[in-house]
Amino acid sequence: MDEKVVQTELSGTEYKQLRDASHRKKMSLKEAVREAVREWIRLQTPIGEDILFSLQPKDTGESTDSSNIDKELYGKES
Repeated sequence: MDEKVVQTELSGTEYKQLRDASHRKKMSLKEAVREAVREWIRLQTPIGEDILFSLQPKDTGESTDSSNIDKELYGKES
């Protein structure tokens, strides 16, 4: 993996909040910042670019019937 180093400045309050939150989750500051960056990127990605929404259905050769899904899941007719 081609890793890059990113440096930034935080206010004292931001740093304390980050330190305290990462300590509560038993994470290093590095892990906490990486998680925060990944979450920020996820929130900035348009839903149309999300791979989950670009997957095509796969033909398994099995016929399916979703008409009874509510009954199976919730025990009631749809």
